[in-house]
Amino acid sequence: TFSRIAKMPLPELIPQSKLFGNPDKAEPKISPDGKRYAYLASSDKGVLNVFVQAVGGDAPKQVTNDTHRGVRMYEWAKNNRHLLYMQDQDGDENFHIYAVDLETEVVRDMTPFQGIRAQNLFLNKRFPDRILVGLNVRDRSVFDMHSLDLITGAIVEDTRNPGDVSSWVVDFNMVIRGAVAMVQSDGSKVLRVRDSEDAEWREIGNWPSEETGNFHKFTADGSGIYADSSMAHGKGPASDTTRLVILSAKDGSEVSMVHHDERCDIDDVIFGEDDAEVEAVLVDYQKPEWAVKHDRVKEDFAALSAVCKGNWDIVSRDRDDQTWIVNDLVDNGSPRFYLYTRASKKAVLLFLARPELEKFELVNMQAHLIEASDGEKLVAYVTLPSGVEAKNLPTVLLVHGGPWARDHWGWNPQAQWLANRGDACVQVN
Repeated sequence: TFSRIAKMPLPELIPQSKLFGNPDKAEPKISPDGKRYAYLASSDKGVLNVFVQAVGGDAPKQVTNDTHRGVRMYEWAKNNRHLLYMQDQDGDENFHIYAVDLETEVVRDMTPFQGIRAQNLFLNKRFPDRILVGLNVRDRSVFDMHSLDLITGAIVEDTRNPGDVSSWVVDFNMVIRGAVAMVQSDGSKVLRVRDSEDAEWREIGNWPSEETGNFHKFTADGSGIYADSSMAHGKGPASDTTRLVILSAKDGSEVSMVHHDERCDIDDVIFGEDDAEVEAVLVDYQKPEWAVKHDRVKEDFAALSAVCKGNWDIVSRDRDDQTWIVNDLVDNGSPRFYLYTRASKKAVLLFLARPELEKFELVNMQAHLIEASDGEKLVAYVTLPSGVEAKNLPTVLLVHGGPWARDHWGWNPQAQWLANRGDACVQVN
């Protein structure tokens, strides 16, 4: 069988570097004022750095100068003046936050403590010169939350971690009012809340290790918390898949259900930054499906769905919510990014992440439902090579991580690499 396949005409071999090397450009993000965008690209030394360019301009400027590991995590500060990025030293995973002042071009280490790590970063456009960040300064095993002033560099402890909190939930006024703690003895998850930054914490919910609980944010008035949950919370039964619900910040009871799909879990939620209302919910059964929940974005989602052909998402929005950057992950081509203007409902191609792939033949990923021995329906994806008969092919079962991870339809360089070399690729959830 293999010798027969070897004689059949496979497409031109795609070099591994074109699939797995640094992209030409990646991770674009619009500035708060909507006039510039930043993105990752290789410097003249071949190392990923951050570049900034005017919208509609053609003169990008490199604003970071990493010469070793490359920058992979960055964000615009809400003050429109600073660009924040995270970097460690030689892979020690002690990430620090660096701030680039785009006016003076000065780069500062904002968390200059030896042997510490920064995580759990929060930004809020109503407090543009301030961020919240978790730092293990007091105790290397515990991350307390700190308030960091981007102008003065002052760092003040905001909320002390009792030792078991893994993540936090911030309210509309940038006050830490929710804490997610892990119980080491049984792997369960506990949600605690407080009414103000000076109030006592109280437990309002517990999720056993086999159940799912994810917490997004507080409602604008602070009375509720948006959560993905498979548990019952005093209103209706538990569910096999997660529901997007509002839980009472007073006692954890379910106030209302925002969205539920019996086939699969909630995958993503888009909120309005000005009022914390749900605008759209993404579920991903065989392929991603957006459910629009607010009239103000209905026409925008219709316009984008007509342009984007793959798994698309809004990756960045300016502070006035008039300009968006949208990522479109098609299954048989380079990831592509669009600049979308809400006033005109027009999407303009910003760039392809890997434009050199356009000259090669890439193949489609097929979504299938297969039945397990117990009758359960499993979502599977099959990527077949081009130029050969889809019969008796050498096949690679590409196993995803776990236990909560899953495979998705769309751009997958591993599947393309295998198919390009004559192998069928099968991914099963």
